Amino acid sequence: MKNDVKHKTAMKNDYTFYAFFTVLIITFFTYYPSTKNDFTTWDDQGYITQNPVLGTNSLTDYFTKDRFVMGNYHPITMISYAIEYSFVGLHPRQYHLDNFILHLLNTALVFLLIYLLAGWQIAAFVAVLFGIHPMHVESVAWISERKDVLYSFFYLASIIFYIYYLKNKKKLFYASTFLLFALSLLSKGQAITLPIALLLVDYFYQKKFNIKNIYNKIPFLILSLLFGIIAIIAQRTEISIHSHSNAINKTLVTNYNFFDTIIHFTNLGIQRICFASYGLLAYVYKLFLPINLSCFYPYPKKVDGILPFLFYLVPIILTGLFILIFIKWRKNKVVVFGSLFFVATVFPVLQLFPVGSSIISDRYSYIPSIGLFFIIAHVVIYFSGYKIENGKWVESTFFNQLFLNRKILFAIVLFSVSLFAYAGNQRCKVWKDSETLYTNVLENYPDVYYIQYKLGKVYFDKGEYFAHEYQVDSSMSYYKKAILHFSLSIKLNSKFINPWIGLSLSHQNIGMDDLALAEMDTAINLSPNNETFINFFNDNSISTKDEKKENKLN
Repeated sequence: MKNDVKHKTAMKNDYTFYAFFTVLIITFFTYYPSTKNDFTTWDDQGYITQNPVLGTNSLTDYFTKDRFVMGNYHPITMISYAIEYSFVGLHPRQYHLDNFILHLLNTALVFLLIYLLAGWQIAAFVAVLFGIHPMHVESVAWISERKDVLYSFFYLASIIFYIYYLKNKKKLFYASTFLLFALSLLSKGQAITLPIALLLVDYFYQKKFNIKNIYNKIPFLILSLLFGIIAIIAQRTEISIHSHSNAINKTLVTNYNFFDTIIHFTNLGIQRICFASYGLLAYVYKLFLPINLSCFYPYPKKVDGILPFLFYLVPIILTGLFILIFIKWRKNKVVVFGSLFFVATVFPVLQLFPVGSSIISDRYSYIPSIGLFFIIAHVVIYFSGYKIENGKWVESTFFNQLFLNRKILFAIVLFSVSLFAYAGNQRCKVWKDSETLYTNVLENYPDVYYIQYKLGKVYFDKGEYFAHEYQVDSSMSYYKKAILHFSLSIKLNSKFINPWIGLSLSHQNIGMDDLALAEMDTAINLSPNNETFINFFNDNSISTKDEKKENKLN
């Protein structure tokens, strides 16, 4: 009898081991192309390539002196950049490689977390979806999103230590949970949702939920509140320092201010709720069907102050879904845990409170997706003929009523995973450089004037490079491409100053001086000061810092 138990335990351990490494191998090959990418001009210059304090500060300065970067307080993230810069300068491969390694580690932590909650079968399915999903590429392939993979590492580790604390009540595990939570907050403010995640773990893991579950979260809630206040201060500091960038955001998100709407209870308050509802459903939709992904999703255009009908419809659909879940599955811990984990962790970035100029962002799905994948994994297992009752796997009578067999189900799952892996692999290549990235956005949303300008600036910089290399034909070709996109940007928003400057300089460089002079006059009339002209020259160049200090890998 004892030998049978040992044999079954050994088999279980073998399955877990094989499943774990299979997941990591699939993730490795899916995301490896990201390590070959370059810097982009999508915030990389603010964090790294043009960051004047990178490599010159002491480590403590990132906590105090130069604490706010790009409107965020994330000193641990900035320290990681500083360490990389001290070793490799501005060689992008190392930055990408570290993001890639962190993603592999996060995938491993997701496996361990779900293994502790639901066993190796569910863990394998959730972890492989997490590891290969195309929506997660933005968090990994974008160097500026180091904060996402880094905060997630500490976030997931914190939950794991908390589960160990629930198992044996050792104070060391509780202290480790809190310490990892603090490190997660110091990497990205989005970690403020962890106390809610821990409460959900209490609900799922324990048979009874009592007041003590809330009591031991008080230190976590206090820390979340503190970092929430710091995040608001950081955002206000960024707005006051970078008034030009703020002006761009204002034109991209016209009149969408939730705080004014609370005071006045105007139509804009309803619009914010519509945006949040749309965002929530959009994340669900794209996690199931990751098509037309983009690094930028513009807000909808209003006609006579009215949003498209779909945006007024989604809050009703969402309310119906919540009612359905409550009525039909409120006693199903899997559904409740998974859905609430998803909603709670994505809630701060649903644009109920303005965050950036994009209505949704792929990167915000990184941690929240675990909740939906948890539900999906259980559904797949259920359709395979099993379900969990009282913590044990039992045969499902529902399976006997299906016209599916396990081989067909396995084929469907294998096909889906292969499709997601391929899509994730190809999505990594979209982030190769600024040109491929902005071209991809414009394929989906050609009317975004700011992205038209950004692509035009990429071509302008390439024209400048080839002009300095005395390659006249190449430089002229890129200047003409720049003119096309600057013109399209102006057509979409004639009050945006930067493309007027770019258009003027491009025309000057191809010998059309009269046009250049007229366009520069327009730019001067639009610009209240010279800040815009400085911003234009700094906006896309990623070689400024490299010109000051030699790349250490030369």
